[in-house]
Amino acid sequence: MPLQIRKLSQDEAAKAFPRRGQMDLSEYVEAVSALQPGDCVAMDLGDLTTRSAKRRLGQAAALLGRRLRWARATDADVVYFQVVAGMTPRNQGFARPSGTVTTRRIASRRPRSNGVSVAPSEKAPTAPESESFRAKPGRRRKGVN
Repeated sequence: MPLQIRKLSQDEAAKAFPRRGQMDLSEYVEAVSALQPGDCVAMDLGDLTTRSAKRRLGQAAALLGRRLRWARATDADVVYFQVVAGMTPRNQGFARPSGTVTTRRIASRRPRSNGVSVAPSEKAPTAPESESFRAKPGRRRKGVN
């Protein structure tokens, strides 16, 4: 039997291979918007894969400022999830209130080894530590005995 192929028109190609931002999520957004935080849901996959259903539902939830918590799969044709509040909607941006940054850098007292060993007599003299890097009296540093 000879191989039969046909070239797709631009409209057919766009429908068959939608770009990431062009996928129609209105059905998923409508379904997630009808749910409240704390609701537990089971969705029949139909002809979708678990991965595609989770991705589409997750994108719809992110647009609405919600998160989804997934249950472990117990059925092959059903996906279970719980709606969780806690994200800012995508159209509001990612601005944080001032003073909410929780990470900070900790200066190390020991220089990192670069893999090159130097004989003890060839070591360079070390500069005295500045006050900002010294441990304060009466306080123990984490990880130091």
